[in-house]
Amino acid sequence: MGMKPSKRRITDEDFLIERPFGDISRNIFGEWFDAAYIFVNAKEQYTDEVNFIAAVNGCFHSLARHSTRYDDHISGGRAGVYETARALGAAKEKALKTRAFLLLEQMFQGFTYNQYPLLEKADVTREQIRIPSPLLFIRRLLTSEDYLASEAYAHAVVRAEIFAATARSFPPSTTQNLYEYIAEQIDYKSIGDTLKTMASYSDKRESTNITKPIHFIVGHYLASLGLAKISLSRAPLARGPSRNEYRLFSVNEFLSGKTLDILPKKSTNRRDDYGYEIKLTVSPSDLPSIPQILNDLEGIPFPVPGAKTVFAGGIRLTEHGGAVVRISGKSGSGKTSLALAACVGLAPLGTETFYLSCEEERDDLLDRISTVTPAFIRKNRAFSSKSVEGASGKSSENSGGTADYKNAWFHTYHLDSNDTQSNFEDALSFVDQIMEQYGAEQSDRPRYRAPGTVPYVVVLDGVHELVDRDAHERLLHEPQECEQASSSPISELHRLIEKYRKLNVLVILVSADFDTPVFNSLDYLVDVVVNLDNNQDSEAPHKPLRSASLTKTRRQFSNTGTHKFHISKRDGVRFYPNLEATVEQFKSRNWQQPDSNFVFDFLLCQNPSLKIFNKSHTVIAGKGSGGKAGFALRLLTSPLTPREERTLSFMDTNNAGPICPARRCLIISFLYPESYYSGLVSKIKQSKFSDSATNYSRPDFNFSTLTFYPGYLAPEVLLTKIADELRAAELQGYPFDSVLLDGLHNVFLQFPLLEKSTLIWPMLSEMFRRLGVNVVTTHSHFEVLGMGGAPLLSADVMSVAHRSTPLLQALINSADYYLDVSSAYDHDQVKKRSDRDNLYEVKVATAFGQAVPRSSVAFWDREAMQIKDLTKFI
Repeated sequence: MGMKPSKRRITDEDFLIERPFGDISRNIFGEWFDAAYIFVNAKEQYTDEVNFIAAVNGCFHSLARHSTRYDDHISGGRAGVYETARALGAAKEKALKTRAFLLLEQMFQGFTYNQYPLLEKADVTREQIRIPSPLLFIRRLLTSEDYLASEAYAHAVVRAEIFAATARSFPPSTTQNLYEYIAEQIDYKSIGDTLKTMASYSDKRESTNITKPIHFIVGHYLASLGLAKISLSRAPLARGPSRNEYRLFSVNEFLSGKTLDILPKKSTNRRDDYGYEIKLTVSPSDLPSIPQILNDLEGIPFPVPGAKTVFAGGIRLTEHGGAVVRISGKSGSGKTSLALAACVGLAPLGTETFYLSCEEERDDLLDRISTVTPAFIRKNRAFSSKSVEGASGKSSENSGGTADYKNAWFHTYHLDSNDTQSNFEDALSFVDQIMEQYGAEQSDRPRYRAPGTVPYVVVLDGVHELVDRDAHERLLHEPQECEQASSSPISELHRLIEKYRKLNVLVILVSADFDTPVFNSLDYLVDVVVNLDNNQDSEAPHKPLRSASLTKTRRQFSNTGTHKFHISKRDGVRFYPNLEATVEQFKSRNWQQPDSNFVFDFLLCQNPSLKIFNKSHTVIAGKGSGGKAGFALRLLTSPLTPREERTLSFMDTNNAGPICPARRCLIISFLYPESYYSGLVSKIKQSKFSDSATNYSRPDFNFSTLTFYPGYLAPEVLLTKIADELRAAELQGYPFDSVLLDGLHNVFLQFPLLEKSTLIWPMLSEMFRRLGVNVVTTHSHFEVLGMGGAPLLSADVMSVAHRSTPLLQALINSADYYLDVSSAYDHDQVKKRSDRDNLYEVKVATAFGQAVPRSSVAFWDREAMQIKDLTKFI
């Protein structure tokens, strides 16, 4: 660019090819500061809740004006969860909670309200206060909860904001190209040193930790993920620090400035300047790895569902500015679909596609595009403004003509000559055309564009068709003779790849998977290798999922190995990452043990009582159908009672009541459909219980259901669907605080692939612990009428029961509470009761943080859905 930073204000437009959501992302960035100011300066706890919500909603004028024709997840509503910003016209409607309000409420829920807001966990001293980053809000609001791959677009906006603010706060001393200047700051050693600096300053309250551009970049990157907060002065400082540090902005000065820029004076005496600090909110061991950070800061996004986990962020380009990806596989494995899906995903970021195909006609490719374009991308503002153009005619005609590139993101070229060598030469000459079209000078310079962006992607589909078949056959019979020839297939393909490397962009080579020296040599030349398999040779009695094996990624960290790969009419193309990779994405969350400060008001009025703590894991097992799902929901819908007095926070009610006045539960069912649980919840809401130990009202209870029907459900699919539901709820600003895993015994016999998996259950438990949710798991023991008097029948039943023993043992070992809820029909206290058929005895096997009651804790009435007092005869 060659500009002097002082002559032109650097904006994020300098670091984006195209803004994927239009101007709304820029608008809500500034509006966040106004809304945050209201949260920070609130002195009382919801004494005027309606006006407070209306005032916050009123800050986001751009959301109220945003047309839901495009990107409706930004300002649209979701019934029962949040309201649409478009409907905030009347005064009554302005007090409805929008997604923007819920996200802010979640971000600021650590605040308590005394004379000035304080943060929990000693995040505030007399002088300083920490607030969440506006980039965290931007990342969450721009990401669609229905299409999590859209985070790639939100990340592009966030990254551009960081780079632009870096260039403004730490401008280059020369007229150096800004892209090159920012790129030079990002390297493995600098990031490592920055993480050490941030870790060493994590407990120091008055020490400057942003003194270099890389400190600024990494710090705001972590803050945008919720792993750090911005530390500011609580009040304006009258004088500078005693040491050679800059003075801190006050929280109100920072919010009034509506920018991330620091050091505005840039004086020779740093103590006269202003800035802020970025403090970690997690342990340094829970931070992303250095390679992961490099991927996120420099990588090209791969906006295909599941691909972010597989590639650990994005595909990093080589030092020369480009990358070559090989997609290989059998016929029908989905090679072309994956290549097209990648191109479609990059289009909203301003990336054009040049698609050279040796097999597909132009119209066929355009039809294929429609099948791999998700509904979210169809409604994206940037994508909708573009068209699909295909260069018509044969490859030989294309080489001499020009195509209309205006406002088109996709251009096709069909290499359809009957002569293989002619197609090969056309593929080579295409590189010269592109370099002439876009300028050879730019292509020769690896830093002519912002880090993490690519102006176009080139796909060469059918590389195996560019090899002379006769020469290939000769190579199989006389490999030594052919390798010595100057025009051997191996040398020709090598020449082709090196030619395409000169484009310094993302190049995707699509080829059939031949186990020959010719095609095996490709893997050594390219940067990323993805091998697809449709598993048609599998002997499984069902239609197996495709698999994608990531075998090589040069110059970057990724989750190599085999992942599931799926193509459907409704969802298009997506990855289901392997179990390890899926759980890895929750590594940055703090592992949480049960919170003994809060107890569910359930089973407390019994003697002996059982205290079930918040954020705990409970296993409910027993013989037969004892209404265990109703027991679990009765537990999860009970009020949480504080064991000690405490200060109220945003998530509390006005009258010192229980925390989380509104609960949200994810029900994962292997047994019943959603209607069954709707009936149970409705029955609980309409009932008046006499077994509560407090007068707290029951919280509002909302739930979502993931029902899995008997079949060949793969462990990767199950774990991904659960993880996606949990992440989507967080993006709505209304996360799940509890999970019901119901009917786990049905995994056996009905879900054979899950039955074989030994890792998925402890991995699920680990994921739930990291998220800090309450988990209740129900499991029924096998029992058949008459088995007690029939040894053979008993042996058959026990053999099935023994298959579930390892699973049940694993659940018990990871659980905090193990309750047995079995029929009390023959119990001495129940025999004479008229309701004996509905009563079930509750026994405790293990209990966290307390002595285990050795006698019966209670009797559960599955019809009344409450604990029965047996002293009253019925």
